[in-house]
Amino acid sequence: MNKEPISVSSRLLREYRNFIKKIERENAQPIDLTPMGITLLQDHPRKNPNRRNPFAVASEQRVEKWAKTHGIWSEAYSPDTNTMGAYLHPFTPNKEILDVINQMYALLFHFDDFYGNDIQKDLKDPQKKRGKLMMKELVELIDSVDDIDNETSAHTLSQFGLVNAAKEFLLKLKTLAHNPVWFANFIKVLKEHLQYAIVDQNDFALDENLGYEENMTVYLKRRNAISGMFVTTEFMELATGKYIQWDALSPKMSTLCNDIKELTAFIGSIGNDLFSFEKECVYRRDIFNSVPLTMIFYPEFTLLQAIQKCLEFMNENCQKFLDICKQIEDEISDPEFPENQKEAIISYVEQALSASIATWNWELDTDRYSNMKSIFLQTLVSWRKKFGFQGKLRSGVPTPVE
Repeated sequence: MNKEPISVSSRLLREYRNFIKKIERENAQPIDLTPMGITLLQDHPRKNPNRRNPFAVASEQRVEKWAKTHGIWSEAYSPDTNTMGAYLHPFTPNKEILDVINQMYALLFHFDDFYGNDIQKDLKDPQKKRGKLMMKELVELIDSVDDIDNETSAHTLSQFGLVNAAKEFLLKLKTLAHNPVWFANFIKVLKEHLQYAIVDQNDFALDENLGYEENMTVYLKRRNAISGMFVTTEFMELATGKYIQWDALSPKMSTLCNDIKELTAFIGSIGNDLFSFEKECVYRRDIFNSVPLTMIFYPEFTLLQAIQKCLEFMNENCQKFLDICKQIEDEISDPEFPENQKEAIISYVEQALSASIATWNWELDTDRYSNMKSIFLQTLVSWRKKFGFQGKLRSGVPTPVE
């Protein structure tokens, strides 16, 4: 497998450049991502009618000020990433909870944009050393989360603004999360994310003994642990304060709720793989993306065939998502289903729908993945400008393009 990713990367780049030339000569059209199965979810009756959380603007302004205080705001990235939480959690009624969710995304994106696994190979040794030291402090902080309080936090400042910001975040989260079981599991998921965050994943290898779907499932679980999607799915309960009594669920309902959580993360990852394909695979020459991995699994596939296969895989997962939503609705409509479990489960489905749909809405609205030249219609600057998507997002509003 060592030589295969290199040859696939070279072939991918060659085919990509040829397709760009065809688009420029008007011999081909950019790939329209509208057939992505996420559009099926937009018609679900439990979908939130709001594209973004009604409290978004004020929350984003507060988090921007907070991030700048700790030195974790970048004008190059943060105006876009600061808006994501409002798309993922439009149901969140508590302004403090929306703030703390947005703080978490600010922390994760800042680390990812400056030290993340996909740029590790391009960092110089001093930068790698700084990233590892920062990560060490973050993990130590998380391990001691039960002992953190306002007094000790004030006297143990780190040299890293990110670590100090993380302390504030954890203190606030401990106060707002009134469910110790949820909090303990969130900390576990967050720690797993950080353990993968600064490891270059381009040596990820497919298992020749597994089929395509099985290999993609293994890949997506790793991708989600790294990207923070599993952090997002944990937020689906905190976002509304409606916590599932997991130990009280029937085995069937427990499986259904866990399946919808995993599918939410899968849908987010596959969608992001396509929107960030050029940033990752063309400009950074990464292999850790479902498109090149599909080309490795199917050596006979062209780049366009691999993209089509990824779209098909996305749509299959979206259909599975809808099927599971239907099964959950059938279960809770049974007269014998415990009444005290219904509200939290319905809220969970609503949150899962919002988080899945946000993969389309936020990535369409943000300029984070836009390019002057692109094989995808929705990331092409000329198309985005024509339809009003062009311009850095700040509080959900595109700023004028000079």
